[in-house]
Amino acid sequence: MLLLSLVLFWSQSSCIDSRPTTLSTFRCITNGNFTLFNFTSGQLIQNQVSPFVVDLLQCSGNDYMVMVQGLGTDMSISIFNGQTGELTTKAMFNEELANDGFIIYQVNSVDLESGLALATYCDNTSVSNLAIFDLNNQSVVNIPFKGNKCMLYAYGQYDSTTHLYYLYGYNVSIFTGIPIFSLPIGIYSLKTKTFEYVEIPYYLDMIGGSVQQLYMYQSTLYACIQQDKHIEIGVLDISAKKFKRVFKVETNTNAQFAFDQSGYIVSLVVNQKDTSIIYLVYSTDLQTHQSTMNIFPQFPFDIESRMLCAQ
Repeated sequence: MLLLSLVLFWSQSSCIDSRPTTLSTFRCITNGNFTLFNFTSGQLIQNQVSPFVVDLLQCSGNDYMVMVQGLGTDMSISIFNGQTGELTTKAMFNEELANDGFIIYQVNSVDLESGLALATYCDNTSVSNLAIFDLNNQSVVNIPFKGNKCMLYAYGQYDSTTHLYYLYGYNVSIFTGIPIFSLPIGIYSLKTKTFEYVEIPYYLDMIGGSVQQLYMYQSTLYACIQQDKHIEIGVLDISAKKFKRVFKVETNTNAQFAFDQSGYIVSLVVNQKDTSIIYLVYSTDLQTHQSTMNIFPQFPFDIESRMLCAQ
């Protein structure tokens, strides 16, 4: 009954296929905080206390499916209502992750038809892992990607059509001094329980270069990348082993990204020149690869937050 109720809930509140106008973010340090911002009007719609969210799984209207960290190893999959602040728990878990791993703030995947929520983490042996949360049995399976080393984080996205999970272990040259000339992608089949590892040629700048997010749209995997002097979004073509750019813009500070499940990636950019700071929001249509831009005097939230959603 849990699986059926979740599928019905999400189908009834599905997003309308239109250009996004709002950004929402979960920020968790000592306490949780939820912010909703209209980036076409500049209006701050909501700013309130939230649960301690570690994984944003899906958003639809005022309802956000999230993974909430409790005490110790306690975790839950819940629906957070951004308007009322109400939290409705759908499944509870109390299992340790492999090698003292823990889930750090991320945007990941959920497959409601199969009753699975997914999260990634980097364990204390620097191995990337996939954690599969079964909402019906309230159990967790840990899948180590031994071919994907990591630092601090691991990112991933699930393609429910092919039953393939794509994982990238976070890595930056500034900590190791070793140049990075490729993006290693681990692919795990939830159907056949088999692995594949692919290296996609791509140079990450020694200073400032990092993969910020992975997103899946219509079985196409997108990478959002921060470089020293620019950001870019591109398709990770696994079969061709190529990065195919769809968006690029110059920036001299950090940027962040958000996904709209109707087919957009939103880029948040802060550009600084002398004493002036410009806040920019770019919306990239994943069908046409065309982008639009909005300019604001400031953002009402911390741009370092990784748990962002566009609608």
